[in-house]
Amino acid sequence: MAYQGTQKVGCGVQVCKPQGRTEIQCGYVMDPPIMDEDPIYEIGKACSKCAKLATPMKCSSLLGLCVP
Repeated sequence: MAYQGTQKVGCGVQVCKPQGRTEIQCGYVMDPPIMDEDPIYEIGKACSKCAKLATPMKCSSLLGLCVP
C-alpha cells in the first residue's frame, strides 16, 4: 500500500530459503511528506483525477488506477 502523494516506489526482495521466508522492503518518495494525522487516501471515484495529475495518465479499467 502506498500513500496518495507517493511519486516513486522502490522495493527489494530477499528470499531466505533456509527459513522458508521471503522478505520485501519498499521505500517511497512523497511530496509533500505526510504527517501522522494526514489521511492515507482521498475518498472518491476510481480514476477521477487521472487527467489532473502533474503528468496526466489514463485509467486502467482492470485495476481502477491511473497508469502512464
